[in-house]
Amino acid sequence: RCVASAVASTSTTSSSVSSTGKPNLVIPNPGEGRTCASDGDCGEGGKCALSQYEPNTPMVCCPLGQSILVRPFLARDCITYTIADRDGNTDTATLCFDVMGNEVDPLAEYCAGTIPEGRDCGNNEQCAGSGVCVGGGRVGQCTAGPVGAGGTCDEDMDCDGTTACALGEYSPGAKKVCCSGGGRAVDLPKAGTVPNEAEAEEETDRYCSSLPPLAQCHSSSMCPTVDERTGRHAACGREAYVPGSRRVCCPSEEAVRVFLPGSDFESDDYCTGMEGGKACGRDEMCVSGRCLAGVCA
Repeated sequence: RCVASAVASTSTTSSSVSSTGKPNLVIPNPGEGRTCASDGDCGEGGKCALSQYEPNTPMVCCPLGQSILVRPFLARDCITYTIADRDGNTDTATLCFDVMGNEVDPLAEYCAGTIPEGRDCGNNEQCAGSGVCVGGGRVGQCTAGPVGAGGTCDEDMDCDGTTACALGEYSPGAKKVCCSGGGRAVDLPKAGTVPNEAEAEEETDRYCSSLPPLAQCHSSSMCPTVDERTGRHAACGREAYVPGSRRVCCPSEEAVRVFLPGSDFESDDYCTGMEGGKACGRDEMCVSGRCLAGVCA
């Protein structure tokens, strides 16, 4: 979803700015709701723009007297490219196409602050009240906002102001959420990618830190802080002593280095606190403190 937008124009109504960065216009436009062909049809200071983020939506006099520029609903594929002249000056241009491959404008003018909760949107500023547009794709839905911890989001401004919006666990299919447990996020190598020494820069993604126990993690920086004084985090380790087990934030908050099952050379970190009957590689992995014949006593 293209979340960037531009304010096309404003009326002469008085306004303030909400916590979501959207305008709070307090005097409605005189021509609100009427169909129109141009701004002149909407009275002094009025704006004529598309009303809803859907196909064949009519042009109306915007109820709040303000419009924004958003990628059109019909624009399915967009390409942005750079143009350089002979003097080395560069500029960018964007081409967009509909589902039939026809070229469409890269931006269209929509009324601001008019789309109700549950309806399609392309930008936060289209949603009514304090709503935000979330959905993780080109088209989102207006939802009551700001979004609390654990709720779906697309960017930091969707959240309640005390938390970041980032991927909720370290897996290729993770979704963006408003981070809980302090609301911080960290940049880490993209989940599911294999490091390539030939690449100049490793591809990264933004992930929530302070994840709950058993959430998939890359390193301890994603796990809860257990000592505020030192900044120490709970350990990120393998959840079970079996080949291919997941790396998770350890419920015991501790991990130990152990040779991989069946190996005398390769090792990894495994969570401690294993109950009796669970596979183990060292005494320290077990609650009982005893690993007998590869099983916690």
